[in-house]
Amino acid sequence: MNRKREAGPIAERDLDELRERGYVLVGGLLAPDEIAELIDETNRLIGTAPAEPGTAVDADGNPVEHPEDYVLPEGPDGVPVLQRINRPMWRSRRFLEAYGNPRIHRAAYQLYGEDMVPFDESIVKELGVLTILFAGDALGSAMD
Repeated sequence: MNRKREAGPIAERDLDELRERGYVLVGGLLAPDEIAELIDETNRLIGTAPAEPGTAVDADGNPVEHPEDYVLPEGPDGVPVLQRINRPMWRSRRFLEAYGNPRIHRAAYQLYGEDMVPFDESIVKELGVLTILFAGDALGSAMD
């Protein structure tokens, strides 16, 4: 496999951190207003999640499209907890725009080289931290 690295928006010190720690938080790929819109949109999607596993209605009784895309495992207290929303760009123009953002693609190509193929997207919500995943890797997170 040819893993030629592209020049991109990620600083060399951040790439060093990635090699050392196995992860890196990259700033500047999205403007603050774009991040705020994604967080608002994520909160909207969270609000439209199924009320409990196996149902196709949200907490307000509204129908949920593709309830199978919402992962609601049992939490430590036995109550289902929303952990993941798969395919948010099917439900949100804002996520679709972010997924196609050239700055994010340049960063991904810089990290993965010519072998990079965007293939999947999810929203993962765990323990008060919201992480937006594109191409299988976290590209941004925000505290709830």
